[in-house]
Amino acid sequence: MTLTDKKIKLRALEPEDLEFLYQIENNESFWEVSHTQKPFSKFILRQYLENAHLDIYESKQLRLLIEEESTKKQIGMIDLFDFNPQHKRAGIGILIHPDFQKKDTLQKL
Repeated sequence: MTLTDKKIKLRALEPEDLEFLYQIENNESFWEVSHTQKPFSKFILRQYLENAHLDIYESKQLRLLIEEESTKKQIGMIDLFDFNPQHKRAGIGILIHPDFQKKDTLQKL
């Protein structure tokens, strides 16, 4: 099952997403909601991307990139985290890149 409609697509992270991930993870305005306390290096994020293929049952997390279908621009991410299969629950986080926040672009999506 693909997670696509006419305007956006949810897809797995790719190695080419490193720069976007670096921008997001090191944006201090997001740290309060993500519990981040220090910047991430590109080296660490590259290692994360190399392991992003792990099953949610192994990593207890699933991160999908939100991509604008027509332009293929990365506009955000959706995270399922703290996955607990026994209790059938997970946290969810939705992040929209600051360039796409409060713009007509999002309303058109």
